This record gives sequence, C-alpha cells and structure tokens, in this order.
Amino acid sequence: MDVDLNNQELVALPDRVLHTNLLKFKHNNDLDKQGKLYRLSNDVITGLLQMEPDSWRIFEQIAKKIDVYPLQLLNSEQFLNDLSEGTAVIPAKYRTVTLRAKDYIKDYQLAASTGYREFTLNALSLFDEMLTNISFSDTRNSVIDVGLSRPISDITFHVQLNQSEMTQIKTVTHQMIKPKGWTQKTAESGDESKHWSAASVSFILHERLAMEMLFLQRYFTRLDSAVTEKLTKPASKLYTLLQMTASSKPVSQEGGWMISLDLEQCNKLSATKYKTITQFANNFKLATELTKKTEFDVIHFKDEATKVKKKYMQLNIVFSKKSAGDLEQKGMKKITRKRLPPRPRVTVGSDAEGAWARKCIAILEAYEKELKTVKRKLIKADRERLVRYRKIIGA
Repeated sequence: MDVDLNNQELVALPDRVLHTNLLKFKHNNDLDKQGKLYRLSNDVITGLLQMEPDSWRIFEQIAKKIDVYPLQLLNSEQFLNDLSEGTAVIPAKYRTVTLRAKDYIKDYQLAASTGYREFTLNALSLFDEMLTNISFSDTRNSVIDVGLSRPISDITFHVQLNQSEMTQIKTVTHQMIKPKGWTQKTAESGDESKHWSAASVSFILHERLAMEMLFLQRYFTRLDSAVTEKLTKPASKLYTLLQMTASSKPVSQEGGWMISLDLEQCNKLSATKYKTITQFANNFKLATELTKKTEFDVIHFKDEATKVKKKYMQLNIVFSKKSAGDLEQKGMKKITRKRLPPRPRVTVGSDAEGAWARKCIAILEAYEKELKTVKRKLIKADRERLVRYRKIIGA
C-alpha cells in the first residue's frame, strides 16, 4: 500500500510514474492554495479570454475552487490508462463546482444590496457564453471549420426562500429572467413567486474544458487571487494574459514582454465596441490600473508597423516586472517566510530545545507582523507551529 504526500492511502496503480508525478503536483498545488494561488491551463486562458468580463469573473471563482488533482480518480486503473492515452473523460461529479454568493461578495468587497444580483447575473452570463473556434487550411489562409462550444454544460440556481429551505431551478432561460429577478410558478396555485437573486449556483463544466483544467503537469500559469480580486473585471482578464505570457516566454533584451492585439481582440478584452484602434487606445485605462495594482509596469501604444494609410490595425502592450524597490514602495512586495531551522537532536525540555523554539517563534512572529500590514494572517499550519513552540518555552 502506498502513502502519498498528504498521508492518504492509495491502491496500487499501473502507471507508477504518472501516479507519482500527479501526487507531487497535487502537493505543490495544495501549498499554492494556502497562499491564494490557483492554476489555469495556458490553452484554457487563450481560449476563454474571448468571454465577456462578467463571465470571466465567475470563471475565476470556479478555477479557484475546483479540485485540479482529484485523487479519487487516481484510484481508477481504467481512468489512468485512458489519461495516458489521451482518451479520458472526467465524470460529472469532478467537474461540478458550487459557488456561494456570500463568498463572491466577500472576495470582491461588494455591497450585499448589489452583490447578490451581480453574482446571479454574472453566473447567467457565463452559462450563456458561446465560444468560437476557427480552423484554417494548412496550405492556404482560408477557413475550413468553425466550431461553437459552451464552457458550461449545465447550471443550477439555488434560491433561498427562507432560512431553512432551498429551491433548485434546474433549467434557466432568458424568458425566466426579469429586470428585477426571475420567476417560478408554484405547483399548487400556478402563481408566480419572484426571486431576486441566487444564494448559490452549481456549474457543470463541459467535459472537454474540464479535461484541460484538471491534472495539469505543464503549460499552466499560477495566478494570485489576492491580486485579481482587487482588479476590475477587464483588468483581471488582461492580468491573466500578462501572467501567462511572462511565465511561458523568455524576457526580451529590453527586459520585458510585448503582446499585440487587433481591434476585435481589444474590444473582447474589455467588452467595448470601439470602431478603431485609435479610439480604443485613447480610452484604454487598464495599463494604468495594472501598473498601480500589480507587479507589472504596463504601457501601450499604437503599432506603427501595422498602419494602413491613417488607420492602425494593432495595439501593442509592453510590460515588465517591477523591481523589488518599486514593489516595496507600492506595498506589493511578495511576503515570504524565512525557513524555520530544523529541530536539533537534543533532550526534550532542555535549554537547547528552548533556544531552538525561540528562534522559530521570532521568525514566525516577524512574518505574522509583515502579513498584518497587508491584512493577511498566518496559515493554519504556521499558527499551530507557533502554539507548539510557545508551549516548549512555557509562554
């Protein structure tokens, strides 16, 4: 019987290398989650950036909550064989995610009076998303296939009628959505009862999307939700694209990166309808927001090389990582804890053990003080360590 990094027992599996690698990735992902980091496949980021910003906001919540490495599936010999052959299908229970309106409101610091309604409408926006996938001929630049797909296969709105009862609406259509809520006919009287917003929403991801999001081993980006939660919806989309670019491409000789977007991509990024790149560039505020609130310095300019007569065809976005000094001045320095010294081989209750415990306490207390400056607290494991070390010295 094998024991994984989190002390969970697993059955013997046919593909030992794959099994071991996935356990390591899961362990590292669990550590990331303690620091509010989550993972997204680069293919998923590229494909879903065409979504509306409202939809993207809800998808962020799904990406943060979904179990990227579900260990239960690793116990299935058939699934692992299918996974190694590229034919695996994720069962519905592992691609179902339920989000709560309370968590959404808390994460994005919204007022309850408007937050529930925004959560509900954004969830519906994600369900309504229809993504386009265009394939081109290998020999000539002509379209040979246009595919449409939905990222969400099914959705269930949970409407709280009172403190103890939850009602599920299985099918949600535009006809059910009213300007001030949706309605549901009661079985007995046939009257309509109005519901203003959902307490929670359950999403079932499309099986192909789920396959791209789960069991990530390469070509993925680690995103910091502590950063994205402070950004506007369009800025969060652009930040994700910048992070993916920075993590997957080498730094240029100038010390940064550049991406180029055409007018359609620009408008999809920020849900605008500008008719020219010049109009978009003159009203583009995201570079300033990202420079102020993230670890990137961002600038933008119209691409002269793509100018046709007086019309620009592309916008260039250039960005680079801020120096440690810049981050510290802006209060965005990445706070990390010093490594705790290993326990020496000394007698329990000895002065040497007490000296070691005091060193550990000093490191954890200094780290805790830094975290408080950005309104964060020690993770549970560090809080428990602090209690143990203080007990050793009798504090």
